[in-house]
Amino acid sequence: MVDQSPKAVAERRARRAERRQEQRDVNVGRAEKMHHARVGAQDGQKEVDNGPTLMGRTFIGCSGWYYWHWKGNFYPADAPSNEMFNIYQSNFETVELNAPFYSWPTVAVVRTWLR
Repeated sequence: MVDQSPKAVAERRARRAERRQEQRDVNVGRAEKMHHARVGAQDGQKEVDNGPTLMGRTFIGCSGWYYWHWKGNFYPADAPSNEMFNIYQSNFETVELNAPFYSWPTVAVVRTWLR
């Protein structure tokens, strides 16, 4: 049973606020790293292929691609998990990423997405 005394509730709220602040602090660092990676790419340190111009184009996609319950409907029933994105990208030109709304991804994670 969870202690619902005012003191216990206040302590849980304080811990939650502390965790949220820690996550915000981490996000600032991740955002800075992403900014430096992006600026470095713009400065010619690494070529980035942005593909065709986006002006006037409409992209249709889904909010993610790794959904096990799509197997047998969208994905072949026997499709291995590591092939889901390849199958997805052969059908759609874009995907919405939800994770960055909750916390900044690391540069390594973004590189994995690109790969």
